[in-house]
Amino acid sequence: MATGWKAGGKNMKRVQKIGQKAVKSNANAYALSVKSIFLDMDEMGIKTLTGKAAYLNAKGIKTRRDCKWTAQGVRSLCLRLKELESEGRIK
Repeated sequence: MATGWKAGGKNMKRVQKIGQKAVKSNANAYALSVKSIFLDMDEMGIKTLTGKAAYLNAKGIKTRRDCKWTAQGVRSLCLRLKELESEGRIK
């Protein structure tokens, strides 16, 4: 029996955009908070994604979601930092 109820309501698209904006904002803030660590790794000669992930894990630095680092996670964060730099939001 149909009740006429629709999942998500009338404002679903608007609410999704707000949520996506919040997720991106949180990710950007975290990326900026660990930027100096990434610069330090470059200065120490740690260039590979796997090497950076191993260093972060050895130091006990967790991802934004409190997980261990992987090469893909390091790559994603490096790409986010480059995006922020290209937008002129960081130097």
